Amino acid sequence: MTRNPPTSSALAPLRSTLRTGVCLLLAGLATGCGAPKVYIKAMSAASVDIPTRVQRVAVIDRSQPKNAGETALGVLEGVVTGEAPLEDNEGRRLAISELVATLEAAPRFEVVRPAVTSKEVDSTLMDKPWTYKEVVKLCQEHGCDAVIALETFDTDAKLASGLIEGAVTAATQSAPAPSPATPTPNPAKPATVGGGGTIGGGGTTGGGSTTGGGTTADTGTTPAKGTTPEPATSPTTDTATTDPATDEPPPFTHWAQRTTRINATWRMYDASADAILDEERDRVMGSQRRAEGYTIEEAVGKLASASSMISSDGRKLGKEYGTRISPTWVGLQRKYFAGGALKMGKRYVLAGDWDGAIEQWKAVVDDPSASLKTKGKARHNLAVAAEMKGQLKKAHKLAQKAAVENNHKISQGYARSLERRIEEQERVERQLAAPEEAE
Repeated sequence: MTRNPPTSSALAPLRSTLRTGVCLLLAGLATGCGAPKVYIKAMSAASVDIPTRVQRVAVIDRSQPKNAGETALGVLEGVVTGEAPLEDNEGRRLAISELVATLEAAPRFEVVRPAVTSKEVDSTLMDKPWTYKEVVKLCQEHGCDAVIALETFDTDAKLASGLIEGAVTAATQSAPAPSPATPTPNPAKPATVGGGGTIGGGGTTGGGSTTGGGTTADTGTTPAKGTTPEPATSPTTDTATTDPATDEPPPFTHWAQRTTRINATWRMYDASADAILDEERDRVMGSQRRAEGYTIEEAVGKLASASSMISSDGRKLGKEYGTRISPTWVGLQRKYFAGGALKMGKRYVLAGDWDGAIEQWKAVVDDPSASLKTKGKARHNLAVAAEMKGQLKKAHKLAQKAAVENNHKISQGYARSLERRIEEQERVERQLAAPEEAE
């Protein structure tokens, strides 16, 4: 399939938009004592630089089982871990869909979704790179320059629950005191909550240990030594009767916590060379939810389901990989000053008339009776207006001078932000350059 890459003239309108950064501009009202804000959409650079000759990409899923043996293995894993087999399927589907949506919302790649079977893409539960021969074959059929594949996708879900430390239940309130002749048993030493791990960001998820009254877990984990397992049904239902002294319901007595975790691998294959353009292995994405109630059943009932949490994690996984390989739109917030002599400028901003606001702020800068601090605030506002018009270097110079004049942390931070944005903008333009320009 023959395609014509974008030319310099075709990219000119896009570059104009990138330099202004004003695809969406909203004036923010400060109803409290804080400085008012304006919001814009700007382009953020991709974490990984993909060659600009790669313009059209195919997105496929190679993480599904391709035969009865692997399907049985996946079902067996579900029996062992307590996961529903369909949770993986829905999570991976949403990861792919969110990746495609993220790429399509940006101007970097054209995306195609080949209708291929698991057997055709040599799908496997094991992490095995695809052959170059098959990559070339797929791209010849669909006119793509590269293939993005979800290579592995494995989920894990855990549920833990127990008695809140120090909680007084109806059962303990009604229990008779031990007789003097009967020795009082030593209370069980409470375990700690969670395994000390982290969720997301490439780490691992905590293991679901529990406090006080034992554990229940999707994985069938046995209670830690020294703890008492919580029965499936609480012996006494604690009621939320109002405390007459405070007219408030008593505190909850039981807790439940659900933890989900996805481990996935992405690869981007180059169709013009036997090479992998990008690889992100063992990417971990996870969530944790905790709830409390008067019984374990009530606390568990308040939690989000494992399938909904895995679905949410899958979306985040796909979106995050999209931002890794493609520039994407992000929201930026800018503060400006509106007190005293600068009030009229704010009115123009709220009316969407930046030229009118600029005239007001210039008048303050040129006013010989204005204090140096007030002049600095007006100059800061002029820097914000320059950024709104896409004049980043001019905005940076104005912000630097404003920071010296008004000695305000808002202006100081803004000057540093503009310096970073100028560097980011240069990288974005390189990543979005036409192939002939990048060579």
